[in-house]
Amino acid sequence: MTDQPYNRFAQATEQLDEAISLFLKGHFDSALTLAAAADEILRKALSDSGNNSFEWEYHPSIVTEAEDVAQWMIVRACRNYDLLGLPRTAKMR
Repeated sequence: MTDQPYNRFAQATEQLDEAISLFLKGHFDSALTLAAAADEILRKALSDSGNNSFEWEYHPSIVTEAEDVAQWMIVRACRNYDLLGLPRTAKMR
């Protein structure tokens, strides 16, 4: 059984909003996990539509801060969200 596009986008939206909330509360590991899950859904949708996803590679320094990695993943997921033409939520703005 395949997910309907709306359901996938609703799930990605919810995950990305929660990732942003967790990031702002300092829960960087959880924010990273949720943002990565949302980004996976969004990248697959972009690929299925023939559009290229936003592939921004992260090049960590010697010491990688969880905050930096979580922020990078949230930005990447938000950009892919924009590429799909989906309306931003208040948290994404």
